[in-house]
Amino acid sequence: MVIRLHFFVIKICFNPSTFQNFDLDLNYLLLCVFAELLYVMCAEKSAFGCIKTLLISFNLFFVIIGLTFIGMSCWTLLSPESVFGISSPKLLHSAACVILTTGTFLVSIAFLGCTGAALENRCLLIAFFTLLCGVFMGAMVAGVLIAVFKDELFTLAVNRMSVGVQHEYGISAFWTEWIDLIQFQLQCCAVENYQANLYSRSAWYYRQTEPEFMIIEDQPFGVTPKTGPWAANVPASCCLLDQTGMAYKNITMCQTGPVDAEVNQFLSPHGCASAIATWIRMYSAPIMVLLVSLLLLLIIGLVFSLVLLRGYATDEYDRVNTTSILT
Repeated sequence: MVIRLHFFVIKICFNPSTFQNFDLDLNYLLLCVFAELLYVMCAEKSAFGCIKTLLISFNLFFVIIGLTFIGMSCWTLLSPESVFGISSPKLLHSAACVILTTGTFLVSIAFLGCTGAALENRCLLIAFFTLLCGVFMGAMVAGVLIAVFKDELFTLAVNRMSVGVQHEYGISAFWTEWIDLIQFQLQCCAVENYQANLYSRSAWYYRQTEPEFMIIEDQPFGVTPKTGPWAANVPASCCLLDQTGMAYKNITMCQTGPVDAEVNQFLSPHGCASAIATWIRMYSAPIMVLLVSLLLLLIIGLVFSLVLLRGYATDEYDRVNTTSILT
């Protein structure tokens, strides 16, 4: 099998014309490198030893990824100013905490699998298999629930965003940064299309006349307290950008003009609910490919760990002579 694989690698790498229907640039190179590494790792080894080597390499790769996540998140948490130029951003802090938790969990699982395979320890491999099985089942259940209740979940998210716009925008730094990020990146305003007047019923709008109660923490998208004789009707993140995407067309007219986007040409007419739905549909294919790839990696880890557990079981225990027992 290994020899056949090596001949297949040689055929691919020295005869790329065989695969003229494929994009033979980076994908072709990665395939050659991966197959050659597989041959180097598995040459002169049995199938069992090859699977052991692959499982160790598989988990070492995820240990490196997890440590990278941990390092990046710790760097962000300890010195956010030097990384992003923003002092104490709540959204960035929350994202770093999530990445830190993910990296720690990833390193823990991968370390169990790598150590269990290297030391041929059944206890560690059983723990690794159990955790992987739990993650796999959780992902499958979550996927089924999202597919079945996608409309209800979307309605729940829209209602929660509406509550956030009216009651938490301008008060909670986390919600302020989160809503501003969505509105700025997707060029949308409020929740529904042509419903920017939702901000006129928000706590943010009424608190503009009370600067002493206004949150003035650093906001990267231009949420600032009242600085003139006028009060803004909408946040700056609701305003349309110019062709460069670096500056607003007319932020003063956008914030002080009518909240009707049909009249105010500088105000975004799109609601964030429809903008988010459009974004999800646009990137649904890459998202599905990523999720399926992660599930395949989980299945590979489960299969490899089961094979090693089976192999270690036959080496550790003596075969029972059933013939002598029956006689």
